Amino acid sequence: MKKIHRDRAKLKPKIETARVRESRALPIRAEEISLALLEMDAIFIRLYSDENFITLLQAESLTEIPSRCERILKGRVTCL
Repeated sequence: MKKIHRDRAKLKPKIETARVRESRALPIRAEEISLALLEMDAIFIRLYSDENFITLLQAESLTEIPSRCERILKGRVTCL
């Protein structure tokens, strides 16, 4: 590479692309989602410990629950 082109390359500002910004934000977003899931787990634990809520589910004939809620009931809550 000629010297003139090297000098231009040094002076050229580095542009941050959208993909680079998204990649940097990914760990922060993952942490936020993890915290939201933990909060949802706490809410479902409170709901499923309420006898009136369980009675309501039985009255509505809701026999299937999401697998995440099933793990909560069995005490095997794992993040993601």
